[in-house]
Amino acid sequence: MKNIGRVALEGFTLLVSFILVVDAGAKEKKITKKDVPPAVISAFTKAYPKAVVKGYSTETENGMTSYEVESMQGKMSLDVSYLADGTATEIEEGVPAKDLPDQVLKAVKTAYPHGNITRAEKKTTGTVVTYELRIKTGKTHAGMEIDPSGKIITHSKSSAKNDGEDED
Repeated sequence: MKNIGRVALEGFTLLVSFILVVDAGAKEKKITKKDVPPAVISAFTKAYPKAVVKGYSTETENGMTSYEVESMQGKMSLDVSYLADGTATEIEEGVPAKDLPDQVLKAVKTAYPHGNITRAEKKTTGTVVTYELRIKTGKTHAGMEIDPSGKIITHSKSSAKNDGEDED
């Protein structure tokens, strides 16, 4: 009977290890400029000549490798993901809260009447635009993704003590 329990535990441990390895494969990995395909550098420089590059990363998800250029354009963040051939797949642009669409602001005000938007990004994936927001109300932080019409797509809450700004 002890052997069955041990074998089951070893099997479970192996399964958990496999899941962790597979999941880890989808995480971003910091890289240097020399590791970024020239087509990506060229496409970014052409599209955003005034942006100041802060770093690069790569990620492979569902067999597709993408390269992200993390930058600042003025005082706002600008992160753009590309395929190796220089095709942009996702753009995340920092947006002042006051410049968000009225419907987005209305949705936030309805969900958090006394909340303050601490971070806002406009995310464009292909032709789909959404807004990723961080809202603070007292000791609670919330993350929301809202479409331009004000429809809430995702919503999460955490206490300020456990909040991670990079959860979104």
